Amino acid sequence: MPNSLPPNITTQQMQAVLMIARCGSFVAAAEELNVPQSSLSRIIQTLEANLKIDLFVRSTRRVELTTAGEEFIAVAERVLDDLGIVVARMRDSADQKHGQVILSTLMSIAQGVLPPIIAQYRSRHAGIDVHVREGVEQGIEQDLRSGISDFAIAAFDGKPEAFQTIPLMRERLRVVLPENHELAASDRISLKKLRGIDLISLPAGTRTRQILDGAAAAADMRLNHAMTARQFATIVSMIDQGLGVAILPENATRAFATPGVVSRPLTRPALHRDLFLGHLADRPLSPSAQGLFDLIQHTLATS
Repeated sequence: MPNSLPPNITTQQMQAVLMIARCGSFVAAAEELNVPQSSLSRIIQTLEANLKIDLFVRSTRRVELTTAGEEFIAVAERVLDDLGIVVARMRDSADQKHGQVILSTLMSIAQGVLPPIIAQYRSRHAGIDVHVREGVEQGIEQDLRSGISDFAIAAFDGKPEAFQTIPLMRERLRVVLPENHELAASDRISLKKLRGIDLISLPAGTRTRQILDGAAAAADMRLNHAMTARQFATIVSMIDQGLGVAILPENATRAFATPGVVSRPLTRPALHRDLFLGHLADRPLSPSAQGLFDLIQHTLATS
């Protein structure tokens, strides 16, 4: 392991050495670099003093590289090339030309309103990879805390100080049922009409389920969660088979247009969940993530 730091070498010094080697003289190199010859000489003298080696053999007619100078040239060319590539990538990322955005979101949003927004974003920034992680509330917040996701769409219950959030949209709950179900004849369905009916429900830990159970308790009734499923597509398929009805976020009902399955507004009480855009308060968004964040906010907050 080296016992001292490497010498301080600047890109200006490396470029100067490369130009002198290419031109074969300090005079011609100074003209190409548009600097005084005396300044160029001082740059090389400082570099050679730091390295404690001679890079050039100087004569009245021509300047030639030493063996050490040839080795330095090889390294300098590689370093400057690599640096150029890195800087170009950073500029592309800042201009949203290349990069990656990871978004965690509730399933109803991922399967409902989000795809056309991502399509719009990708039409402008084809080089940005967008990864969507679907989940329930607890998993989404964990994605943010662990740094897996750049930002998220969720209810953010309690809005802990760790997150910076902005209001996004209000998502109403609807009753989803077979079109031949007796309740489907109504334009809207009250919560009390669901007493004793088999429900196909989301898991107990989800925000939708918590809202439903809270409303039922307030109405002094108990809902019959006969079956539980995590995926909306599974729930809709079970409804199609006549296994029961479900209460789902409205964006989930829009995502699955299944013949024979209809939805009706839930009333008395009308239930909803408020959704927010959020990210870690101490983690600024990258330009790419900020671009998608802003587009989602503008599209959904004004829709």
